Amino acid sequence: VAVGDLMAGRRSRSVALLTGDGGGSWEMVPLAESPLSLFLLNERVGWVVTAKGVWKTADSGRNWRRLPGNRATSHARRVWFQDENSGWLVGSQKSIFHTSDGGRLWTPVPEAGQVASTPRYTTFDWIVFNGGHTGVIAGASIPPRRGSAAARETPQLTILLQTADGGVTWQAST
Repeated sequence: VAVGDLMAGRRSRSVALLTGDGGGSWEMVPLAESPLSLFLLNERVGWVVTAKGVWKTADSGRNWRRLPGNRATSHARRVWFQDENSGWLVGSQKSIFHTSDGGRLWTPVPEAGQVASTPRYTTFDWIVFNGGHTGVIAGASIPPRRGSAAARETPQLTILLQTADGGVTWQAST
């Protein structure tokens, strides 16, 4: 499965491209919204994050069902799932959430709020787990630039959160 937008002049359409033979042939399936990121748990189950929400497939990308919208999904940039139920969502506005029901309900991860940064400038863009217990979330806090490009560089903050217990607790560093 691959997702993206096909451009033709000023027009674009969002699609998922599906292959069942290692890329020898591809099937194009329309998507309702432009994708930001894709996470595939296995060959049939996956999630697409868009600017408006999170969508799930259980049939290798042929059909996508929008998950219920809420504060978590409105700020989503990326998701990562350990299995079909347990997963994490990261995004703008200092958002880190966990789900234990496949993405229907999302619970805030408290360690995100402990990072000393301004929420409106802080975005978590990446989450990955290695094995089952070790994981990393990466993000940054970048205030808007003022003045010309030749002006003094605006300070920014790089943020990492790490877990060694499968996401039960996270340790932040900047």
